[in-house]
Amino acid sequence: MACIWVALDPPVSPRNKGFGIPFLTFYYLGALSIAYFSGYFLLVFSGRGEHSKRLSSEVRFLNSAVTGIIWSLLLIAPTALIYRNLPRIRITNSPMLRHYAELLAEGVPSRGAVLLSDDPRRTILLESWAARMSGSLSYPDYHRYLKRRNGQAWPVQVPKDYKQPADEQFLVQPLLRLVATNSVYYLHPSFGYYFEFFQPEPHGLAYKLTARSTNDLIAPPPSAGVMAENERFWDRAGDKALDFLQKTVAQSNKVKNPGVADSLMDMAYLSAEPNQDAATVAGFYSRALNCWGVELQKAGRLTNAAAMFERAIELNPDNLVAQINGDCNKNLQAGRESTSQISRSVEDEFGKYRSWDAVVGENGPFDDPNFSFEQARTFVRCNLHHQAAEQFDRVKTLAPRNLSARIWLTQLYVVNRMPAQAMKLVREIRSHPAIFPVPATNRTEMLFAEASTYLANNDLPGAEKAVQVALKKYPGDDGLLSTAAQAYINFQCYSNALAAIDQQLKASPTNLTALVTKGNICIWLGAYDKAIPPLTRALAVESNNPYALMNRGIANLRCGHLDDAQGDYEALQKTLPTSSRINYGLQEIAYRKKDTNAAIRYCRVYMANAQTNTAEAKIVIDRLKELTTGSR
Repeated sequence: MACIWVALDPPVSPRNKGFGIPFLTFYYLGALSIAYFSGYFLLVFSGRGEHSKRLSSEVRFLNSAVTGIIWSLLLIAPTALIYRNLPRIRITNSPMLRHYAELLAEGVPSRGAVLLSDDPRRTILLESWAARMSGSLSYPDYHRYLKRRNGQAWPVQVPKDYKQPADEQFLVQPLLRLVATNSVYYLHPSFGYYFEFFQPEPHGLAYKLTARSTNDLIAPPPSAGVMAENERFWDRAGDKALDFLQKTVAQSNKVKNPGVADSLMDMAYLSAEPNQDAATVAGFYSRALNCWGVELQKAGRLTNAAAMFERAIELNPDNLVAQINGDCNKNLQAGRESTSQISRSVEDEFGKYRSWDAVVGENGPFDDPNFSFEQARTFVRCNLHHQAAEQFDRVKTLAPRNLSARIWLTQLYVVNRMPAQAMKLVREIRSHPAIFPVPATNRTEMLFAEASTYLANNDLPGAEKAVQVALKKYPGDDGLLSTAAQAYINFQCYSNALAAIDQQLKASPTNLTALVTKGNICIWLGAYDKAIPPLTRALAVESNNPYALMNRGIANLRCGHLDDAQGDYEALQKTLPTSSRINYGLQEIAYRKKDTNAAIRYCRVYMANAQTNTAEAKIVIDRLKELTTGSR
């Protein structure tokens, strides 16, 4: 009975406790055990033989009962297996996978297209439907195969002895060349490094990639023709695949009016399980529906977007993103303005998903001011500036009074050398102080964005005025002075940065960060003798500060104070014995002191730990050659 129960896949079965591994061997052994035990009990309780006549009526009844139970199980066990598994088998053998592959293929040209995906399941389904071979662009062998098959049409030539997997940066260049001459499609909505260079255009389940414009961070919305094409696609998909799949997913839930067999299954802890193939395909559609719902919501077609989000949730009840987007849709339809105040533990709301990559990768993009703002900040941390800018811009639309999104977007425009767009945002904020009041929490961020914008537009007086206005309102504010100095440093306005740092030190003479920064600025200005005093004061505050020691060593060396420089470098060497910068300085000091043995030793330590293809390394190589050949 235990072996038969395990064969029906209760919660403690090998498959359910196998960490994703089916453990078919255990089921095979269980089947052998069922056969063995059945034969054993039939033999023991058969009641045959000469001694059977001497058995009591109670024993004969027990023999008959056990034998009857064994023969009953011969009928009950396969019946239970058929009842439990036949619906899943029928779903698996249904055309849902073929329908998905056909709908996926509708969005790409029949010939001459390059298809990309970061999900091998979709690739395999499309391969099976099209009977084509495919592979991964990260593998050199696959590049060689494509070169043999397509000749000059494939722009990558991989050396025969090269075996290292290619990274994304390497793959971007051939993809840019392919986009210029071919149709390149992604088989599902996605995000990441590629999408910094390519703009995805929806075509059903597939997305056509086009090179991004270099004039703006934010891609234009889909054209009216593309919107109409996708509307027609999803209407066909509903009739062809989604209605059937939605019913299939619904049937996997608990039966509303259970019969006797269902009650017995529940008593045996044999709850209904979803068909894995159906759940997987439903998840594919759910992600695509959520993504298309976001496009509709951006276009202002809120009712249509709500229908997409609802269907995405029906196909995958765990689609957290579609649920959040649907709630935002209700606010928009009701005319309620959303806010973007979110707790620091936003990831706690992800449920079974452990990260932004996981939740967005499985469910599609957010279109809610709270989550879009945090998703944008995640993109910034990953240097995905285009995708971050698009999310911040969307927060602007969903939460028109949001200041933080505008500040972040301004900084992204500055970093990506688009000062005109940044200036437009700064003027928008400053011209509406009632709508965009700058609270204390955003004060330094706003000044940094504003000053950086003026400096990026080569308007130093404008930046100085912005700094003075902020300091007039908050005189002596250490955060504002530090922010102003950093903005000036970023644009190499060192004299202005030095003035801001001096104001900091006037209010707080032992400010360690300000002292080290002043020393750095003096070095950048070539005033090495003026860099030494503030760095010495910094070391009086923190004697082992590595930045102060390194920069004072550089300043002393440039001023010709060889003994002082050597003391600083040797103090650093105690904690960083293999640092190339430290050993370069020590070999320079020894060379100037004409200490040949020490210079050779430091040169060799440098060469053992530094890259040899730099200008600095060439100096050390030439010096080591000079010292070891005795030409000096």
